[in-house]
Amino acid sequence: MAISEISGIAGTGREAMDGLMKDWYGTKWEDHVNSNAKCLALTGLGKVRGKMGGRRVLSAVVDSYPTSAGIAHFENASLVEPKSLTAFQPELISRSNYVRLRWTGEVEDMARAGDKAAFSGPRATELRLARKQYAVNKCRMAILGPQQVLGETSATASPDADTRTITMKTRDSRTSAAANFYNFGTHFFKKNMVLDMAASVTGFGLQDSTGLAAATAANSWTLSAVSSTALTFTKDSGYAATNKFPHVDGTHLFPWGSRRSGSEADNSSHDSYYAGYNGLNNLMLDSGIYGWVYGMQKSAQPTLNGNRQLHESATQRPFNDLLLILAIDQIVEEGSGEEPDTMYLNSAIRREVIQHLGMGNAKVYTSDTGGTADQARRFAPVQTTSGYAKLALVAGDRTMTYDTDRDCPPGMIYLIRKGTMGYLSNRTLSSVDKTPERYVTDKDAHEIVMAERGNFFCTSPWTNGTLEDIDYATSALTAA
Repeated sequence: MAISEISGIAGTGREAMDGLMKDWYGTKWEDHVNSNAKCLALTGLGKVRGKMGGRRVLSAVVDSYPTSAGIAHFENASLVEPKSLTAFQPELISRSNYVRLRWTGEVEDMARAGDKAAFSGPRATELRLARKQYAVNKCRMAILGPQQVLGETSATASPDADTRTITMKTRDSRTSAAANFYNFGTHFFKKNMVLDMAASVTGFGLQDSTGLAAATAANSWTLSAVSSTALTFTKDSGYAATNKFPHVDGTHLFPWGSRRSGSEADNSSHDSYYAGYNGLNNLMLDSGIYGWVYGMQKSAQPTLNGNRQLHESATQRPFNDLLLILAIDQIVEEGSGEEPDTMYLNSAIRREVIQHLGMGNAKVYTSDTGGTADQARRFAPVQTTSGYAKLALVAGDRTMTYDTDRDCPPGMIYLIRKGTMGYLSNRTLSSVDKTPERYVTDKDAHEIVMAERGNFFCTSPWTNGTLEDIDYATSALTAA
């Protein structure tokens, strides 16, 4: 930066000595990127529970026993017609997750002199950072599922300019309703992301002539800036000057190259049109969010739906632990009888829990339609210091902790049986080449391409569930 100095000083001042001064180099500061990636550990999805190979893994599930057993009859009556068990076969497709990095010979040689020439070496630094970004993106998929809808647009400015600014629907407007479920604001967006878009949740976006979403100069849009409410896109230099920004209000944004033509078809091949991993939203929610999973229609196989506790018309309501207990009871009674053991939620909902369990007058729900009453609540041991310890709910003989994650959608709590969640591995993250790196043809450059293959799964969706439509604010406090 330019430094303005005082001039005209009698004798020698800093301006006079500027040509003989040196810069002092400090240490590299911490990254200005949030690399939190907690979903896999908190939900059980990160647990490797086996291997997969070939095109798919085929499993089997019994969803009813022989109903001709345990039938009362009168003397000498004709016995009931024998009935068989029923079963279905869920299919799990292997998906691929890549890391690609490249360095020119010049940039590597520039850093050879060590800390005298560079703050850090390009190769070691980018490999370290790439693993962090890979973990963040993998956790994001483990929540959102294969469609990976990152947010929904609200309005656009300057549609004919090379740089376009889009306002996003707010994160605080997200509810359980399908039309609002993907209102994540700008939370999941990062600078330099290349994005695709479609008017519908399942649309396949901006495709090239082959039906594959190739990020070429003819149709590439890169995210150049992210604010708390809006995204700024820069048109690729090769984009045709006559092309306008392909946007209408209500457009859904998702990662580039993650879908292909046919993804809008809602049928048994639906999963195969998405490149992303499975996640909580398609594994344990209902057909209102994802209509198909494992190649099967959820409406035809009800046990593939999770037990969602929603509010009327998706309107928000104050948090109450009785509502949470109701949601847990529904999972137990409508599912297999097993209780969830993990509560996964956003920090905005943790604030609602703290407010509800506060040491003073707490907001206590008296009905599901909005009645409240004050109740002084005390818990042993009584805390005389400010703040809170690890929060937990005791339901029956099971203690469940409130586990928070910034990437968890706000306004809801996932109620999870960790033992039903897992990951089948086809390939651990490693170089796709026999050597650690490859030479770039006709270039003084080397490249590293790594890949991981596998997929997340849930063996018993109906024994998992959610409590949704909880009153919240991601950047403020709600009224007590």
